[in-house]
Amino acid sequence: MAMILAVTLVVGFFTAARWGTSSTLFESAVLGGVETAVGPSVAPIADHGGRLHLESDDVTGTAQLDKVAEEAAEVVEVTAATEADRVALAQRYGYSPRSDLVMDWSGAVAQDIAGAETVTVPLVGSDLPLTSKVSFVATAEGMTVIEMASGMLDDDHAAMTVWQDGTRTKDLVVANSEATENGAGVYSTGWSWSEFSRCLNNQGVNWAAITLISAACSLACVASAGFGCVACAVAVLGGASGTVSACAYLART
Repeated sequence: MAMILAVTLVVGFFTAARWGTSSTLFESAVLGGVETAVGPSVAPIADHGGRLHLESDDVTGTAQLDKVAEEAAEVVEVTAATEADRVALAQRYGYSPRSDLVMDWSGAVAQDIAGAETVTVPLVGSDLPLTSKVSFVATAEGMTVIEMASGMLDDDHAAMTVWQDGTRTKDLVVANSEATENGAGVYSTGWSWSEFSRCLNNQGVNWAAITLISAACSLACVASAGFGCVACAVAVLGGASGTVSACAYLART
């Protein structure tokens, strides 16, 4: 009995030491065996043809841009040690992308946002990398995995498909409207689309990526655990958060 107790204590010690710097919510969701599809959910949205079609200026108005800025401002970076542990836990979770894209674990980023602990992994193989990613989102309710895969259809149309916990929930196409093409749209309550777009373009972000991010912030979704719109939050996580936040600040007139 004493030997068994000693072995148990030693195993427990090394397990705690290995994940000692990881985040409680993320560790609980992965190691505690919490089922997926318990956390925030994304409502299925698609037209009868299978895709929701949107014009860029329909989803880049004041309300949507404000939501993008608010979500980006909520993103908090974590320490390198926490990030390393959290990324290892996300790999252990064993999610396989539903798109034909490949997860680039070397570019994974761990962040916190609005009571959730996240790991965002870029998807390789898309011409819209900023909006192609897998995000592991751990809350007190469990783990939710959101996958976004985007790509250009032609010079003026882009598409995004969203999966939640392996289930396809959104298919949408955005078109480059005349206002976006001209960069002339100036929206009320302090938003300048032209300045926002110019800033993003200077950072290598084209109209399609920001329109898809804005679309994710304008479509209906169900939230829980203090989360904002989970699709919007995931859209700005990873490499997008700092760029979007900085450009949103500059775009306020």
